[in-house]
Amino acid sequence: MLILLFGEDTYRSKSKLKEIVEHYKETHQGGMSFKNFNASEIDYQDFKDQFRQASMFTEKKLAVVRGAFQEKDFRKHFLKDKKQWQKSEDTIVLFEEKVKKSDALFKFIKKNCEWEQFELLEGKELKDWTTKQFSEYEVEVSKEALSKLIEFVGSDLWRLSNEVEKLANYKKGGQVSPEDVKLLVKPDLETDIFDTIDAFALKNNQKSLSLIQEHLDQGDSPLYILGMINYQLRNLLIVKNLYQQGKPPSAIKKETDLHSYVVKKTLDQSKKFSLQEIKKIYHQLLEVDLNIKTGKVDKKPALKSFVAEI
Repeated sequence: MLILLFGEDTYRSKSKLKEIVEHYKETHQGGMSFKNFNASEIDYQDFKDQFRQASMFTEKKLAVVRGAFQEKDFRKHFLKDKKQWQKSEDTIVLFEEKVKKSDALFKFIKKNCEWEQFELLEGKELKDWTTKQFSEYEVEVSKEALSKLIEFVGSDLWRLSNEVEKLANYKKGGQVSPEDVKLLVKPDLETDIFDTIDAFALKNNQKSLSLIQEHLDQGDSPLYILGMINYQLRNLLIVKNLYQQGKPPSAIKKETDLHSYVVKKTLDQSKKFSLQEIKKIYHQLLEVDLNIKTGKVDKKPALKSFVAEI
């Protein structure tokens, strides 16, 4: 039997993998025929030989293989043997983060085997997932606090689960408020960069500087902050250009490989700027970045000066 688990949301895909492994161990008490393999660390023939070794307890075998789609030689040989793996009474779970839908191995698995894709949660699904996490700690969360938490953290379920645990331990059976989130959760820099770009559009230099100063106070590198601003300005240029070509958000998401949330926020922001304004700010940023890296100016003053002069 072949099972494929893949997708950007590694939190849920690993949870599913854990569920499969635990069920196997419950069913086969010996657990002697469960093995983990990394395709980048083992030759295909060695993998095949190890997996096929007869168990002393004649248990069905379970193997988890990571990175099979990424290792060309391993994938090539695995693809040749795909039908015999499919028909085997033993189980191989292929665990991947990214898989090309055009890949021949994926097409075979999609048509003939078990598979599940884990895309990043967003919108109502993300809120429902987060609310469920709070309920497992017997803690309630207000709608405003839930929105603020997701705004601060985004779709990273690894971090989100940690923040939920932190907030739940803080409230201990009460209700989490927006003030609790602001007190205990550090906003993701990408979220604040959206706010900073919005402040650029509104010519609100005081707010821009305040947001930047918060991250400097928290120890974030000026070059990292500039890099995030650079990243979002590039997104603005690309998204605005595609939007002006008449492409809908779904097409922009597919062409840019950006998350739906980022596409939506960037589209909203792009309407506040002309293409010429975005290019001007972008070129100013590149000049500041070059001056810092060549030692012409100090990092923090240069960052603040750039923000203040937009």
